[in-house]
Amino acid sequence: DYGADGQIGREATPEEYVSRITAVFHEVKRVLTPEGTCWLNIADTYCGTGSKADHQDPKYPKGRNGQQVAVNHRAPGCKPKDLIGIPWLVALALRGDGWYLRSSIIWHKGNPMPESTRDRPTRCYEYVFLLTKSKKYYYDWQAVAEPIAPTTAVRLKSGVGKGNKYAATVPGQNQ
Repeated sequence: DYGADGQIGREATPEEYVSRITAVFHEVKRVLTPEGTCWLNIADTYCGTGSKADHQDPKYPKGRNGQQVAVNHRAPGCKPKDLIGIPWLVALALRGDGWYLRSSIIWHKGNPMPESTRDRPTRCYEYVFLLTKSKKYYYDWQAVAEPIAPTTAVRLKSGVGKGNKYAATVPGQNQ
């Protein structure tokens, strides 16, 4: 909580959040060039119990990061402790607003923040969505391509015959 009125992310319901974030991205789409892309990194959250937390750590009365700890995440049809599905609710709302939803990527966090929960795995990923304003857009696929690891090339070469299409040091580079 930044103490500012109208900040996004402190809405009472997931529907309010989706509506507000969709309105922001409507403006992004308005100013984006026709061939532009928009990348959205978004995490999920869980449905609350229905009551706001009323306990406070005296050492951190506004939470460890200066944020209020009491946010009531309620969603129709969600039971307490249900994963809400915020990333996909937002992505589908943006698609409904005219965006092209071109890709969903899992960003795996190698060293995620530990969570205090003991009844589910730690969240160690977030979604990254590629959104475009039009069906023709600029995308530099070579800039994001990962080169083949030398160990993979060696492993691939061992065990394949001379005439095999994978006989080259790097696949697809036979002479």
